[in-house]
Amino acid sequence: MYYYLNPIKHISLVIGCLFLCGCLHIDQKDSKFEVSIILIDQFGQSANTFTQGEVIRFELRLKNISPEPIQLQFGSPAISDFYIRDQSNITVWTDVGRPTVLIAVEFTLQPGEVLEGWGEDWNQRLSRDDSLIDLGDYIVEGQFVGMSVDGESIKNSRIVKTTLNII
Repeated sequence: MYYYLNPIKHISLVIGCLFLCGCLHIDQKDSKFEVSIILIDQFGQSANTFTQGEVIRFELRLKNISPEPIQLQFGSPAISDFYIRDQSNITVWTDVGRPTVLIAVEFTLQPGEVLEGWGEDWNQRLSRDDSLIDLGDYIVEGQFVGMSVDGESIKNSRIVKTTLNII
């Protein structure tokens, strides 16, 4: 017995499976901007290696990569979420914005302009028991949340990641 395999259906199935498992991210709404994350040490310098107990600043940056100005609106002043995951992908610390007062925040970014300075300071204490994080390698993830671009609602921006080494 022979079966005819329709290549279009199978390609669609593979793409669908990749999208559902998180291996493929399709988000055309935020193609007007790119998001990056940096870690900043106590001297205001970008770094990925920190001594245990040192305060670390996580900072998200959003750059207008379109040829036109873009209008960004956020539903509250808590516009970013941060997560730290260990090598087993277990979340050891999180700062998920929980606004107490709903205030609209709005920015206009010109082409090539970067929105900087939106971040969180972390004292390397774990969420579960307030103990210091262990030495080792971690992944820091961040994203902008509850935003719209040029009036088009985008629940969350892409999650951006960087490495963190505690020595």
